Amino acid sequence: MAINVNVQPDKNWPGTKPADVTAAAGEYKVSAIRVGLVNSAGLLSLQLGSSSAGPVALAVP
Repeated sequence: MAINVNVQPDKNWPGTKPADVTAAAGEYKVSAIRVGLVNSAGLLSLQLGSSSAGPVALAVP
């Protein structure tokens, strides 16, 4: 049995950036946690992950 949770906390905001937003303008962040349990062997696994992407800029020569 495993439980997976993905979170994308940052989104576009109108006007001034809120104080609790950690992403820069145009940047997106994702965090994830996975908890796995195997009853027969008594194994427990915990995996954490975090990533970010952006901002993307177009460079015209």
